[in-house]
Amino acid sequence: MTDFDYALDLQNVSFSWHKRHAPVLKIAEWRVEPGRRIFLHGASGSGKSTLLSLISGILVPTSGQIKILGTDLARIGGMARDRFRARHIGVIFQQFNLLPYLSVEANIELAVKFGHRPILNKDSIAELTDRLGLDRSILKRKASQLSVGQQQRVAVARALINHPELIIADEPTSSLDSDTRDEFMRVLLESAALNRTTVIFVSHDKSLGHYFDQEISLHDLMQAGETKA
Repeated sequence: MTDFDYALDLQNVSFSWHKRHAPVLKIAEWRVEPGRRIFLHGASGSGKSTLLSLISGILVPTSGQIKILGTDLARIGGMARDRFRARHIGVIFQQFNLLPYLSVEANIELAVKFGHRPILNKDSIAELTDRLGLDRSILKRKASQLSVGQQQRVAVARALINHPELIIADEPTSSLDSDTRDEFMRVLLESAALNRTTVIFVSHDKSLGHYFDQEISLHDLMQAGETKA
Protein backbone atom coordinates (compact mmCIF):
# COMPACT_ATOMS: atom_id res chain seq x y z
CA MET A 1 0.00 0.00 0.00
CA THR A 2 1.83 3.07 -1.23
CA ASP A 3 -0.80 5.19 -3.02
CA PHE A 4 -1.57 7.62 -0.21
CA ASP A 5 -0.22 10.97 0.94
CA TYR A 6 -1.07 10.54 4.62
CA ALA A 7 -0.89 7.59 6.98
CA LEU A 8 -3.80 9.19 8.87
CA ASP A 9 -6.28 11.63 7.36
CA LEU A 10 -9.18 12.69 9.60
CA GLN A 11 -11.74 15.16 8.26
CA ASN A 12 -14.63 16.63 10.30
CA VAL A 13 -14.74 13.59 12.55
CA SER A 14 -17.15 13.28 15.44
CA PHE A 15 -18.07 10.28 17.55
CA SER A 16 -20.98 9.73 19.93
CA TRP A 17 -21.79 6.59 21.85
CA HIS A 18 -25.49 7.27 21.27
CA LYS A 19 -27.03 9.28 18.43
CA ARG A 20 -28.93 11.64 20.73
CA HIS A 21 -25.93 12.34 22.96
CA ALA A 22 -23.33 15.04 22.42
CA PRO A 23 -20.12 13.87 20.71
CA VAL A 24 -17.37 12.67 23.02
CA LEU A 25 -14.80 13.35 20.29
CA LYS A 26 -14.68 16.05 17.60
CA ILE A 27 -11.69 16.66 15.34
CA ALA A 28 -11.93 19.07 12.42
CA GLU A 29 -8.79 17.86 10.65
CA TRP A 30 -5.72 15.82 11.49
CA ARG A 31 -3.22 14.56 8.98
CA VAL A 32 -0.08 12.56 9.65
CA GLU A 33 2.46 11.85 6.94
CA PRO A 34 3.94 8.36 6.56
CA GLY A 35 6.91 7.57 8.76
CA ARG A 36 6.19 10.18 11.43
CA ARG A 37 6.39 9.41 15.14
CA ILE A 38 3.56 11.14 16.99
CA PHE A 39 3.10 11.40 20.75
CA LEU A 40 -0.51 12.02 21.77
CA HIS A 41 -1.20 12.79 25.41
CA GLY A 42 -4.25 13.65 27.45
CA ALA A 43 -5.86 13.15 30.82
CA SER A 44 -7.57 9.90 31.74
CA GLY A 45 -11.05 9.79 30.26
CA SER A 46 -10.27 12.45 27.65
CA GLY A 47 -11.01 10.15 24.72
CA LYS A 48 -7.55 8.86 23.81
CA SER A 49 -8.59 5.21 23.67
CA THR A 50 -11.73 6.13 21.72
CA LEU A 51 -9.59 7.91 19.13
CA LEU A 52 -7.30 4.90 18.82
CA SER A 53 -10.32 2.65 18.34
CA LEU A 54 -11.49 4.92 15.51
CA ILE A 55 -8.04 4.95 13.89
CA SER A 56 -7.78 1.16 14.06
CA GLY A 57 -11.31 0.61 12.73
CA ILE A 58 -12.69 -0.97 15.89
CA LEU A 59 -15.16 1.93 15.94
CA VAL A 60 -16.46 3.99 13.02
CA PRO A 61 -17.15 7.73 13.28
CA THR A 62 -20.66 9.07 13.78
CA SER A 63 -19.87 11.64 11.10
CA GLY A 64 -16.89 12.69 9.03
CA GLN A 65 -14.20 10.64 7.35
CA ILE A 66 -11.18 8.72 8.61
CA LYS A 67 -8.74 7.41 6.03
CA ILE A 68 -5.99 5.12 7.25
CA LEU A 69 -3.23 4.44 4.72
CA GLY A 70 -5.57 5.79 2.06
CA THR A 71 -8.49 3.53 3.02
CA ASP A 72 -11.78 4.82 4.41
CA LEU A 73 -12.46 2.11 6.98
CA ALA A 74 -16.10 3.15 7.45
CA ARG A 75 -16.80 2.18 3.83
CA ILE A 76 -15.75 -1.44 4.25
CA GLY A 77 -17.46 -4.13 6.29
CA GLY A 78 -16.52 -5.25 9.77
CA MET A 79 -14.67 -8.38 8.67
CA ALA A 80 -12.76 -6.41 6.05
CA ARG A 81 -11.78 -3.86 8.71
CA ASP A 82 -10.52 -6.68 10.92
CA ARG A 83 -8.40 -8.04 8.07
CA PHE A 84 -7.11 -4.56 7.26
CA ARG A 85 -6.14 -3.96 10.88
CA ALA A 86 -4.41 -7.32 11.21
CA ARG A 87 -2.43 -6.84 8.02
CA HIS A 88 -1.54 -3.15 8.07
CA ILE A 89 -1.72 -1.97 11.71
CA GLY A 90 0.37 -3.20 14.63
CA VAL A 91 -1.27 -2.59 18.01
CA ILE A 92 0.55 -2.63 21.35
CA PHE A 93 -1.72 -2.65 24.36
CA GLN A 94 -1.14 -1.45 27.90
CA GLN A 95 -1.40 -5.01 29.25
CA PHE A 96 0.32 -6.54 26.16
CA ASN A 97 -2.62 -9.01 25.71
CA LEU A 98 -0.43 -12.06 25.17
CA LEU A 99 -2.16 -15.42 25.47
CA PRO A 100 -0.53 -16.82 28.62
CA TYR A 101 -0.98 -20.52 27.77
CA LEU A 102 0.68 -20.21 24.36
CA SER A 103 4.39 -20.11 23.67
CA VAL A 104 6.16 -16.94 22.64
CA GLU A 105 6.48 -18.32 19.13
CA ALA A 106 2.78 -19.20 18.94
CA ASN A 107 1.74 -15.74 20.16
CA ILE A 108 3.73 -14.15 17.35
CA GLU A 109 2.48 -16.66 14.76
CA LEU A 110 -1.12 -15.74 15.61
CA ALA A 111 -0.52 -12.23 14.28
CA VAL A 112 0.70 -13.73 11.00
CA LYS A 113 -2.40 -15.92 10.77
CA PHE A 114 -4.82 -13.08 11.49
CA GLY A 115 -3.02 -10.87 8.96
CA HIS A 116 -3.49 -13.52 6.25
CA ARG A 117 0.19 -13.31 5.48
CA PRO A 118 2.16 -16.18 3.97
CA ILE A 119 3.29 -18.47 6.77
CA LEU A 120 6.69 -17.36 7.99
CA ASN A 121 9.39 -19.86 8.66
CA LYS A 122 10.69 -20.17 12.19
CA ASP A 123 13.90 -18.37 11.28
CA SER A 124 11.98 -15.17 10.42
CA ILE A 125 10.46 -15.06 13.89
CA ALA A 126 13.79 -15.87 15.50
CA GLU A 127 15.55 -13.14 13.53
CA LEU A 128 12.98 -10.56 14.65
CA THR A 129 13.19 -11.59 18.30
CA ASP A 130 17.00 -11.50 18.03
CA ARG A 131 16.76 -7.92 16.87
CA LEU A 132 14.52 -7.11 19.83
CA GLY A 133 16.99 -8.57 22.31
CA LEU A 134 15.13 -11.79 23.10
CA ASP A 135 17.08 -14.98 23.53
CA ARG A 136 15.91 -17.73 21.19
CA SER A 137 15.67 -20.10 24.14
CA ILE A 138 12.44 -18.42 25.29
CA LEU A 139 10.55 -18.96 22.01
CA LYS A 140 9.11 -22.24 23.27
CA ARG A 141 8.30 -20.90 26.74
CA LYS A 142 4.76 -19.94 27.69
CA ALA A 143 4.05 -16.21 27.79
CA SER A 144 3.02 -16.57 31.44
CA GLN A 145 6.60 -17.57 32.30
CA LEU A 146 8.16 -14.36 30.98
CA SER A 147 9.29 -11.28 32.87
CA VAL A 148 7.52 -7.99 32.19
CA GLY A 149 10.45 -6.82 30.08
CA GLN A 150 10.34 -9.99 27.98
CA GLN A 151 6.57 -9.69 27.55
CA GLN A 152 7.10 -6.16 26.26
CA ARG A 153 9.47 -7.33 23.58
CA VAL A 154 7.14 -10.14 22.54
CA ALA A 155 4.31 -7.60 22.24
CA VAL A 156 6.52 -5.45 20.00
CA ALA A 157 7.50 -8.51 17.94
CA ARG A 158 3.84 -9.42 17.47
CA ALA A 159 3.07 -5.84 16.36
CA LEU A 160 5.99 -5.79 13.89
CA ILE A 161 5.89 -9.30 12.42
CA ASN A 162 3.55 -8.34 9.55
CA HIS A 163 5.65 -5.27 8.67
CA PRO A 164 2.74 -2.88 9.34
CA GLU A 165 2.66 0.61 7.89
CA LEU A 166 1.18 1.93 11.14
CA ILE A 167 1.81 1.12 14.79
CA ILE A 168 -0.63 2.21 17.50
CA ALA A 169 0.59 2.02 21.11
CA ASP A 170 -1.93 2.59 23.90
CA GLU A 171 -0.25 3.41 27.23
CA PRO A 172 2.26 0.54 26.89
CA THR A 173 4.70 1.98 29.46
CA SER A 174 2.25 2.89 32.22
CA SER A 175 3.26 0.05 34.56
CA LEU A 176 7.01 0.14 33.91
CA ASP A 177 9.89 1.54 35.92
CA SER A 178 11.99 4.24 34.26
CA ASP A 179 14.86 1.97 33.11
CA THR A 180 12.52 -0.62 31.58
CA ARG A 181 10.43 2.14 30.02
CA ASP A 182 13.42 3.76 28.33
CA GLU A 183 14.61 0.44 26.94
CA PHE A 184 11.12 -0.31 25.65
CA MET A 185 11.01 3.04 23.84
CA ARG A 186 14.39 2.44 22.26
CA VAL A 187 13.43 -1.03 21.01
CA LEU A 188 10.06 0.09 19.66
CA LEU A 189 11.21 3.20 17.82
CA GLU A 190 14.40 1.70 16.40
CA SER A 191 12.41 -1.23 15.05
CA ALA A 192 9.75 1.06 13.55
CA ALA A 193 12.40 3.23 11.91
CA LEU A 194 13.78 0.27 9.96
CA ASN A 195 10.55 0.04 7.93
CA ARG A 196 9.64 3.74 8.06
CA THR A 197 6.56 2.77 10.03
CA THR A 198 4.25 5.53 11.28
CA VAL A 199 3.88 5.45 15.08
CA ILE A 200 0.96 6.88 17.06
CA PHE A 201 1.88 6.57 20.72
CA VAL A 202 -0.66 7.49 23.39
CA SER A 203 0.22 8.18 27.01
CA HIS A 204 -0.58 10.50 29.89
CA ASP A 205 3.17 10.65 30.69
CA LYS A 206 4.41 13.86 29.07
CA SER A 207 8.03 13.03 29.88
CA LEU A 208 8.02 10.64 26.91
CA GLY A 209 7.48 13.46 24.42
CA HIS A 210 11.17 13.87 23.57
CA TYR A 211 11.23 10.50 21.81
CA PHE A 212 8.89 11.71 19.07
CA ASP A 213 8.79 14.00 16.04
CA GLN A 214 5.71 15.79 17.31
CA GLU A 215 3.85 16.04 20.61
CA ILE A 216 0.10 16.76 20.54
CA SER A 217 -2.45 17.03 23.32
CA LEU A 218 -5.84 15.56 22.54
CA HIS A 219 -7.43 18.72 23.98
CA ASP A 220 -5.54 20.91 21.48
CA LEU A 221 -6.30 18.49 18.65
CA MET A 222 -10.01 18.76 19.35
CA GLN A 223 -9.83 22.55 19.60
CA ALA A 224 -7.74 23.18 16.50
CA GLY A 225 -9.31 23.88 13.15
CA GLU A 226 -6.43 22.21 11.40
CA THR A 227 -3.56 20.11 12.71
CA LYS A 228 -1.01 18.55 10.40
CA ALA A 229 2.00 16.37 11.22
